Amino acid sequence: MSSSNKIKVKISSPGKVILHGEHSVVYKKPALAGVVGVRTHLDLVEMNDSSVLAIHLDSLQCSFEIQISEVNRFVEAFILNQGSELDKDLLFKKTREAIDCKFEDQNIPQVKTFHAIYYVLCGCLLSAENKSLTSGCVIKISSELNIGAGLGSSASFGVCLATAFLILTKHISSDDYDSKESLALISSWAFESEKVMHGNPSGVDNTICTYGGIVRFTKGEPYSQIHVPKPLHVLLVDTKVSRSTAKLVENVATLRNKFPKLIDLIWDSMEEIVETATPIHQNLEDEDNFNKLKELFRINNDLLKAIGVSHESLEQIFSIATRNKFSCKLTGAGGGGYAIILLPADYKSKDEFATLCKELLASNFEITETTVGGSGLIVKNEI
Repeated sequence: MSSSNKIKVKISSPGKVILHGEHSVVYKKPALAGVVGVRTHLDLVEMNDSSVLAIHLDSLQCSFEIQISEVNRFVEAFILNQGSELDKDLLFKKTREAIDCKFEDQNIPQVKTFHAIYYVLCGCLLSAENKSLTSGCVIKISSELNIGAGLGSSASFGVCLATAFLILTKHISSDDYDSKESLALISSWAFESEKVMHGNPSGVDNTICTYGGIVRFTKGEPYSQIHVPKPLHVLLVDTKVSRSTAKLVENVATLRNKFPKLIDLIWDSMEEIVETATPIHQNLEDEDNFNKLKELFRINNDLLKAIGVSHESLEQIFSIATRNKFSCKLTGAGGGGYAIILLPADYKSKDEFATLCKELLASNFEITETTVGGSGLIVKNEI
């Protein structure tokens, strides 16, 4: 069967680390986050002679396929029953029902991903000028990010997915994806995907994975870019322990309900760390500033341990890092996932770094040398 391509693009979005403000950001405290040099990749090919929307998810080793006629019928019925106003809560309920009926077991991890895919696709269609698909497409998604490990894999996925569907439904083009308006729209739909995956996300992950660099973020407020003259060198350490961000956030909420004044004081302390760290990140060439940042990492980590989001694997990493005179903290929700070790600019010449890596690898952890900062979303047309 011959085919003719209408849209053919490559999309990628980076992972992220939260430098300061994990968990407190959910309670409208500021956080600092930065992108890292590992990414999710999405290839989109629109096919003139296809009647199927096919999405292949390499990381989950599964595929999602649906007839475009079925998508169009769903959108038509939603408009007929609900009118032209887009009620996103209702849309999610209806798209979830449409997906659930295709699976006998709703508890398999892929189902939630399919919920996000269908919800974002139908949302983009319902808010488009042309509210129907006219041709099929093939989407392939792969990732260098470990799933459920605290590096923003779901947000990186959401940014790629939102970009693909917004291009497919003609909200944006691959040539102007990086305009202010386009990026804001992409981030907003990536946030909707995050809500499906995590329930009550802060919005920091989809923001940083869209815009890149290092940002200061407060839930419900505009983000601000932090100018960093040189990249921040870090070592990412994977515990290989998977965990649920939603469950950890729920556990912290339960703790706060028991001790509201105490936990709110911890949130205030985390906010002060962000305020203190922001100018330091902008001038890390100063050795005193770097040493201050090391202390802030330690304090931030101790506060996170106090709210119960550490893990025995993380504690082992903290011990190895401290023994070799490096500053370390968990990043993301905790409970496993990744730790982040702060590295000086000349870390490669230090014997302590070689020993650090040797001990971490001997303990069966995975390590990645990278930098914090850099490009966010990237879209490239394929010829």
